[in-house]
Amino acid sequence: MRRLLVLIGLGLCFSQSLRAAGGPAYWSRTDADARGNLGRMLEILNRSELRPQLRLSLPLEKLASALEAAGRFGDLGLSPGDGRLLLKAFYRKYGLDTEGVAPAGAGELGGGFDHPYRAGREFDPLSGVLLRWPWDWDELKDEYAVMVDQILAGGATPKIWVDSRLQRLRAAFYLYRHGVNIRGIEWIVEDTDSVWMRDYGPEHIYDPYSTNWGVVDFHYYKARPQDDDTPLVVADRNGVFVVDRQYSKTLFTEGGNLNTDGEGAVFYSARTYDNNRWLPRAIVDRRITSALSSPRNIVVKDPTLDGTGHVDMFMKIVSPDTVLVAQYDPDETDYQILEDDATLIAASANGQGVPWKVKRIRQPDVYYVDFVYPVVRTYTNSLIVNDRVIVPTYGIPDDAEALSVYAEVFPDKSIVPLNANDIIEAGGAWHCVAMEFPEPGAP
Repeated sequence: MRRLLVLIGLGLCFSQSLRAAGGPAYWSRTDADARGNLGRMLEILNRSELRPQLRLSLPLEKLASALEAAGRFGDLGLSPGDGRLLLKAFYRKYGLDTEGVAPAGAGELGGGFDHPYRAGREFDPLSGVLLRWPWDWDELKDEYAVMVDQILAGGATPKIWVDSRLQRLRAAFYLYRHGVNIRGIEWIVEDTDSVWMRDYGPEHIYDPYSTNWGVVDFHYYKARPQDDDTPLVVADRNGVFVVDRQYSKTLFTEGGNLNTDGEGAVFYSARTYDNNRWLPRAIVDRRITSALSSPRNIVVKDPTLDGTGHVDMFMKIVSPDTVLVAQYDPDETDYQILEDDATLIAASANGQGVPWKVKRIRQPDVYYVDFVYPVVRTYTNSLIVNDRVIVPTYGIPDDAEALSVYAEVFPDKSIVPLNANDIIEAGGAWHCVAMEFPEPGAP
């Protein structure tokens, strides 16, 4: 308990204040100042700094409908038509596809299972964690230094991707200056487009009877091709096989939207069907379950205001029979969706047929940046590294309650709070930027 309290104090110290140019307080004032003035909002939107590497896969009209239902346009003093004009300007500013993911070739229909291997689990013993150094996102470097240090302290090897040898030297020097033991780091020099390693990194799969392993390669954003080839780079470097969902049996999905128990069950959200809308749902299901050898698929609703639709933003498998599920206050827009998801999960079973136990964790209220972009602060977007759990925090009273839930769920682990105020406004937190490498041969 003492160790937990010390870490909580450290984390809250990191999270004491929001950045001067952002956060809910800043945007609340800006909303009030510009209320009812579309021209003023467009001016502010056009001159505001771009949020690095934003994640948003919702088609414009779907998000517009969600914002209208949430009363957001009314709160801004705008008509539904003006609200859509403002949202369209936001999409245009970020170069977002207003129709969602563009269809690719359907490829083979697929069927059966591609291999006898099992999917990795987040709570498995880890030998490594893949990260991409935020060389193009300075605000994250301090938090990355803490995360790398905690991965090392947890007995795993940080496998850090950089774009050049010069960048490796700069990153190593930065970490060294922050007290990190850089001798324990493995460096990979390879071009990437973003920090979201969870989404484009390799889904690891394992032979349950040996130390053999392989990777699954799903199709990531077309706009980030250097990210999309990362599983193939990992497979080539290690001489392991690849289950292809990139070129044949093509499927668009991201690692943040796949949560497995390693025993034959996999969670993903209904957003997956939207992102593969040219395929029958049964084929989408088959391509996921066959790739991960997980015949029991549990498809949950995704909150309407979450731009990613990823399950790791609102749920997390924390043990072979327990799932942590977020919970909103009843006055929040997506309250009922999370209640329905919790009910669905409690009525479902894991890969061994054992009913899931559901543990709830309160999620902070949504706030908005750039008037129309919902910021979903998540506590389930945590990273388990052997004897410790890195939990996103926001410098708000809700943090203490969330950390106490983690302490209850993981009584034998150190709970490490880590400020996520900068990264969350781009649509993710610490789980989103890391991909675990479970120890081959782990039970």
